[in-house]
Amino acid sequence: MSLSLASAQMIHRVTLKRNEAAADGYQSGKTTPADRQIIAEDEPCRVWIPAHVEIADGEKVAALETVRAIFRKDSPIKMGDRIEGGVRDRRGQTIIPGDLEVLPVSERTAPGMRFLSVTLRRIR
Repeated sequence: MSLSLASAQMIHRVTLKRNEAAADGYQSGKTTPADRQIIAEDEPCRVWIPAHVEIADGEKVAALETVRAIFRKDSPIKMGDRIEGGVRDRRGQTIIPGDLEVLPVSERTAPGMRFLSVTLRRIR
């Protein structure tokens, strides 16, 4: 896969924020939006929701949703970062609203392409 084709796969854009006060980049405890600084604006990525499961317990129904993303290998993303303002397409339209927390980040390879694979959690 050529570099231009790999870049073409990154069809979404996000704003990444990090709590720089946390030494290891992982946000432990309560933080406010003022505690987080922008580390990347319009960071290219690809985000998708591979699973949506509803669990019923009597009259209550809970929806569990897994959100996954891939970023370029040189992206500054780390565990504990936040995606604020949702996920946007290339035109700037929000397609997945709300803030997301970055869970473990791992490096992956595909034929001709290296990228960072990320699991995201919605912040409510």
